[in-house]
This record gives sequence, structure tokens and C-alpha cells, in this order.
Amino acid sequence: MSVKTFALSTIAALSLAAAAAMPAAAQSAMVDVRGSQPLAAWNTTAERANGLDVLGPNGAKIGMVDTIVGDDASTPTMAVVEFIGVEGYRAGKTAIPLEQFTLADGILSLRTNASELAAMPAYNS
Repeated sequence: MSVKTFALSTIAALSLAAAAAMPAAAQSAMVDVRGSQPLAAWNTTAERANGLDVLGPNGAKIGMVDTIVGDDASTPTMAVVEFIGVEGYRAGKTAIPLEQFTLADGILSLRTNASELAAMPAYNS
């Protein structure tokens, strides 16, 4: 392997490692998803999702959906939840992938437990 190939390989590996270590929200700018934009995973719209109570795995209210965000205004990927600081969940906003929730009969439940949430970065709008 030439020195040039080795150097390029090393730079590429370091770049990938740095990107993997960054929080998802820091890797790309998130934008608000508003209005009637559909949230297929929840069978609702961004407008209807805003303000929904969020229940933890044990059924207690732990927060409320503040906003829906995504890579662009038509691609919802995360819900920003304003946690109220109960059941071990830290108070404040955190962006959580939509797949971490279930919405059934108007009840939005978070499958992420408090210790998993603690590993996620706070959301700063």
C-alpha cells in the first residue's frame, strides 16, 4: 500500500468515526415539520401530533410533544418531547426518532426508557 493510499484510508476512517460519535441532531440541521404533513408511522399529521401527551413504558405521563422535526419540512423523522422530569426522565426537550413511539387509540407511548433517554442529547431549537 502506498503512503498516499494509507493516508487517504486513515483520513476516511477518522471522518467516519467522528461522524458516528456525533449526536444525530448535530449531524444535520433539523427543521420543523408543520401543518397537514402526514406522519405515516403514527397515522396522523404533524399538526395533530403537536401537544400530544407522552406516556412512559409504565403508562405515566412523562411529557408532551413540542414539535415534529425532520431533515426537511416534508420528511418527519423525530418528535421533540418536552419532558416534565418525572419517572426518572430528565426535564427538558429531547428529539426522539418516531419509531420509538406507538400511537394507539389517541395514546402516544414512548418505548425508550429513562436510562436510554439519558444517553440522547438535549434538543436545542
